[in-house]
Amino acid sequence: MHQDADLLSRAVMWTEDSTIPLASPFVECNHGGAINFAVQGIKDQAVVDHPLVLLEGNVDFPKRMPSLLPLPSCSVLYVRIQYIVTLWAVTLPSGHFKALIHLPSPGLHFVKLWSPMLPSYRCLNSLLYRPPLTSLEKSSSTTTISPFRLRFTLQTCPDTNGTIDAPLGSDNSLTAALSILQFNAILLQTIMAQLQSAHHLPPHTFAFDSLDALGQPVVDAWSTPELTTSTMAALDDQEIFRVIRRELNPNATDSNLLHVVVTGCCRYNAMTRRAVGHAAVGADGTPRVALFGGCGLHAWASSVHDVVKKLTDTTRIPSYLMDDSGHRGTMGGLYTTGLGALLHEMGHAFGLGHSPPGFIMSRGGDDLHRVLSLFGMDGAPLKDMGGARWHRTNAIKLHHSPFLRRESPAHAFAAGLAYMDGPQRPFKVSISKGCIHMGLLLDIGDVRIAPDKDGGDDMLFCLATGEVVVAVTVHAVAWVDGIQLHTSTRSTQVFGHANDVPPVRLAAPHGMAVRRPHDVICAVAPLTNLSETTSAM
Repeated sequence: MHQDADLLSRAVMWTEDSTIPLASPFVECNHGGAINFAVQGIKDQAVVDHPLVLLEGNVDFPKRMPSLLPLPSCSVLYVRIQYIVTLWAVTLPSGHFKALIHLPSPGLHFVKLWSPMLPSYRCLNSLLYRPPLTSLEKSSSTTTISPFRLRFTLQTCPDTNGTIDAPLGSDNSLTAALSILQFNAILLQTIMAQLQSAHHLPPHTFAFDSLDALGQPVVDAWSTPELTTSTMAALDDQEIFRVIRRELNPNATDSNLLHVVVTGCCRYNAMTRRAVGHAAVGADGTPRVALFGGCGLHAWASSVHDVVKKLTDTTRIPSYLMDDSGHRGTMGGLYTTGLGALLHEMGHAFGLGHSPPGFIMSRGGDDLHRVLSLFGMDGAPLKDMGGARWHRTNAIKLHHSPFLRRESPAHAFAAGLAYMDGPQRPFKVSISKGCIHMGLLLDIGDVRIAPDKDGGDDMLFCLATGEVVVAVTVHAVAWVDGIQLHTSTRSTQVFGHANDVPPVRLAAPHGMAVRRPHDVICAVAPLTNLSETTSAM
C-alpha cells in the first residue's frame, strides 16, 4: 500500500456546476506570485443549481520551496464552508486536487481553500446556491420551466422495521438508510454533470421533484402490501420490478417523473448465497423506474467527509453480506459497483440502451470511483477515467433529454416519431456523414427532427464510425408512406407510416453497401405527434 494511502483515502472531490461556462475558472488567487489556486469549470460568485459541487483544479506551488525539499508524493487541501472543514488530497508535484463542497442551504456561501504546505496563503470565494424552480412555482422569467424531475425512494417491506443489511455493530436503521440514499442522490446529480462535461457538453444534470427547506432532496420510505419479506423471496428481479411499477402511487403515471427506487428490505442469505429482493432493472415508459437492490447500501457514503474513504475502502466484505463488488471483494468495490449499477439503471430509465464495453451503459460503472478520487483502491494515482464515462452516443442523447434541460419547453427536445394515423405531410430522411463529423451520434432508432424550408421535416439518421447502410425497406402504395434503414449493425424504426401492404426491400449485393450520403429519400409522415418522444430500440 502507498505510504500516503491513509491520507489519500480521506481525500474527497468536487464537480463543475451545471450553469457555468466550461471555459471560465472558478478562481485564481495569486498572492504575490507565490501560490496560485486554479479551479476548472466554475467562477467566483457563480450561481449553482445543485447543492454538491465538485471542484477539480491545481495548486500552483512556488518553484522554490527549500524547506520542503524533497517534496512528498502528496499533500492536502483544506476546504472550509461556514464552520465545516474537509480535507482533500493534492498530488505532487502537479498540485492536482479534487474536492466536494456540500452547500448546506440555498443562498450565498463563502468557500475558503488553503494548503498546510503554505498555511499563510488563503483563497476565498463565494457560491450562490439557487435550486431550480419547479413547474408549479411562479417565475418572472418568460422561459418555460421544465417539469421533468427525479424522485428517490427507499422501498421497505411492511412486515419489517425498515432496517437494512449491514455489518454487525453498524447503524442499519431506517433513518440511516434514508440519509445514505439522500446523500448519494445529490452525489449522482453531481456525477451526471461531470460526465456530461467530460464530452465538452454543458454540465447539465437532473433535478429533484421535491426539496426540503435546506434545498436537499426529499427521500421517503415507501412500501406496498404486495411486497413483504415472504412474497419478495418468491419473486425474481423482473417480477419485483413489475410489482413496483404497478404499485407506485397514482402520481407515478406522470410521464414527467422518473422514479429511482432502492429495495431497502433486500436480504442476503449466506447459506443459499442468494440476495432476496436484489434487482438491477431500469426502463422508460410510464412510469419510468430505475430499480436497484439495497443489500450493499451499508457501504455507501453518507456525507462528503467519507466519500473517498468509502470508495477506496479495502476492508473485506464479511461472508454474511452480499458481495457485489465487481470481483474485488472489498467494501470500496461494493460501493463503486453499486453506485455505478444504479447510474446504469437510471440510464435505461432515461431511455439509453446498452453500449459497447468500456462505458457506463456496459460495466463501466465499476470504475465510478475514478470520477471522485485521485487514487485507486491500492493507493496508486489514477491516470484515466477507465469505464466511468458515457459513450458519446449516450452523452448526446442525455444532452437532448428533457430531464437534463431545466429551462426549456418540453416540445423543444429531440424527439422520435409516433406511429399514428392522421393528416399527412412530406418529410425527408437524409443519410449524412456530416452529422458524424459534428459529433452528433444518437442511440439506435433515434431521430432528430428539424424544421425544413419546404414545410416538411428532416430526420437525421447518423451512422457510427465504420457503420454502413446495407438495405432500405420501403412501405408504399400510391406514394411512399415510410422507410426503414438497415445498417451493418442495426435496423431503424420505420420513418413515416408502415401500411398493411407488404413492403419492398432494396438491398445491396453481398459485401457491398449503400454509400450515397447526400441522397435524399422523400416520403410521407403523419402530421400529429411528430414531437413526441420515443424510447430507444
